[in-house]
Amino acid sequence: MRESWSAVIINYNGAAFLGACIVALQQTSPPPTEIVVVDNASTDDSLLELSGFPRVNVMRLPRNLGFGAGANVGLGAVETPYALLMNPDVEVDRDFGAALLGAFGSDARLGAAGALLLFPQTTTVQHAGGVLEKPLMTTRHRGYREPAESIGPDSVDVDFVTGGCVALRTEAFHAVGGFDEQFSPVYYEDVDLCASLRDAGWRVRFVPALRAEHHEGSTLGRSDDYFRHFHRNRLRYALKHLSSVEWRRSFLPAEIERIRWDLGEEGANDWRAFSGADAIESLLTDGSEAGSTLGAVSPAALQTAVGELKAGWEVQRRRQGEGRLRRALTPWNRQIDRVIEDQRAFNGAIVRAFAQQDAMNRQQTAQLLLIALEIAERLRASGRPPADLPGLR
Repeated sequence: MRESWSAVIINYNGAAFLGACIVALQQTSPPPTEIVVVDNASTDDSLLELSGFPRVNVMRLPRNLGFGAGANVGLGAVETPYALLMNPDVEVDRDFGAALLGAFGSDARLGAAGALLLFPQTTTVQHAGGVLEKPLMTTRHRGYREPAESIGPDSVDVDFVTGGCVALRTEAFHAVGGFDEQFSPVYYEDVDLCASLRDAGWRVRFVPALRAEHHEGSTLGRSDDYFRHFHRNRLRYALKHLSSVEWRRSFLPAEIERIRWDLGEEGANDWRAFSGADAIESLLTDGSEAGSTLGAVSPAALQTAVGELKAGWEVQRRRQGEGRLRRALTPWNRQIDRVIEDQRAFNGAIVRAFAQQDAMNRQQTAQLLLIALEIAERLRASGRPPADLPGLR
């Protein structure tokens, strides 16, 4: 058993990729002793496709639990010391099994090993380990769109590895409680798992010998749902892992600046989803323990902050009215000066409101952030976004 591994595929409507994914696993050397497919209530022909692989263990879930919860089900069913967790649109190369066993066999503290993912039929990198960029807790993939030759042959410690193709020491995975299902349905569950593994003394490494192709066949793209899930779980990750000092001094000021920038961005996406307003609102109202904590706002501190924000809004509204009346007679350069002055007044109100942070904890600040977003949305709806001119960001 010490030299065996399993493969766990988390599938949702991946019928177009499942066959090739399973065949590649069967052809790698040594192959997994067991292949488990957790089907998250697919509505396509996934189960029909799986009927052609009678030795595959299919676990049919009655509803879509999301990636992390589905992975907990699948990894809870395997007994091998190592397991490869993957999406159905990944195809491992023929040496993958040997590389997996070699990586864990040579490092007793290795908890998670991330694969080198390439675009199909190319040597162009999709993922070579992940970087968590502070203070906003955004993520990026190392080596994205670089040639694979530029990555080098050595394994390196990284902030996180993508759950789309990650080898895990099952002992370590279960020791930290598996994936936090609060990150359902997608995004940041892998970042969170890697942080938990490191906190428990396990290593998280990118291992370039683990090579695979990734078709990216089931992503959300840059839809409104993508932004809602991304921001919600990014904020949840920050709340979970940052200290109150980090939240107050680093994350919150950077988040306010990000929102100001996003107010001036145009595009097809709904602004509430794009900016993160929906994400904050869902955290405050999701009924979970975390959501209840977020909603427990100090009335006195909130009243003070809301007063500051309302004052800023009233200044904006009054000045906007004056600007509309005088626009035809006022030279355009004077109008720009007035808009800049308005924006500074509004920014000052937000900054003063968030200065009340010392009177409350980091969870309570999320409520203030939501208020700022709501007021900014009203400004945007009025026809003149607060960051629509140069110099306002």
